[in-house]
Amino acid sequence: MQMTSHNLPHSGRILDSKRVAGFCLTEIAYAPKARVPRHSHQHACFSLALQGGYTELYQRKTIKGGPSVLVFRPAGEMHANHFDDLNVRCFLIEAEAEWLARLRKYSAAMDQPMSFKSGSIVRMALSLRYEFAQPDCSTPLAVEGLMLELVAGISRKSVKISEHKHPYWLKQVREILHDRFNERITLSEIAGAVGVHPMYLAATFKKRYRHSVGEYIRQLRIDFACDQIANTNAPLTEIALAAGFSHQSHFSRTFRRHTGFTPGRYRSALRSS
Repeated sequence: MQMTSHNLPHSGRILDSKRVAGFCLTEIAYAPKARVPRHSHQHACFSLALQGGYTELYQRKTIKGGPSVLVFRPAGEMHANHFDDLNVRCFLIEAEAEWLARLRKYSAAMDQPMSFKSGSIVRMALSLRYEFAQPDCSTPLAVEGLMLELVAGISRKSVKISEHKHPYWLKQVREILHDRFNERITLSEIAGAVGVHPMYLAATFKKRYRHSVGEYIRQLRIDFACDQIANTNAPLTEIALAAGFSHQSHFSRTFRRHTGFTPGRYRSALRSS
């Protein structure tokens, strides 16, 4: 198995770094409230926070990174980093431009910073981190396969519908869902708040966000749970209730369906070394 140590010009404290199947995998720690001024890196990079969170500031956009978010940054992209007031630990996957170029015919252009919350993309990033932490003779093959799956998943999710083509009240609906995701709220109640018919709301929302209102709320609950599992030591039953799940068994089933891990295994995967 070809796996070698690899030193990278990253700020922060490198905990471990290996080159596997042509990719550089690195685990790195940052001090609370650390600030890194504008800079760029030679290679494209995927970043998953295992603990804590951070903000990446680009010229025209800002991306928030956390345990349920995979951030992609193209090679040479100027950015600054602001880290939260906790110890932050990140898993980085760097890919050379030549590797991404070979896939361009089959994938969406990856020339802009992007972020992806939960779902299969984050699950693949966690699987890559697991291969990094517990390597064996099959790790190079597994890493290469997971990276191909990762780019395929990003390509599928990169087809977006422009915001201006949809009614203004959709933004209000989204804000209500984000504010009240852990409450029992009905479609009729949401529709009444924005002044549209429930059936019209349901159809328009699904067309814009590719999920029903119920699925969207469920994902918000899982995102909240992922953050709490990663950054607190709260019991899983407590996290389930705070996320809006009335039963632990329902929480566990839903969490596994969305992340590929049970809540306990997810916590272990983030904290294993």
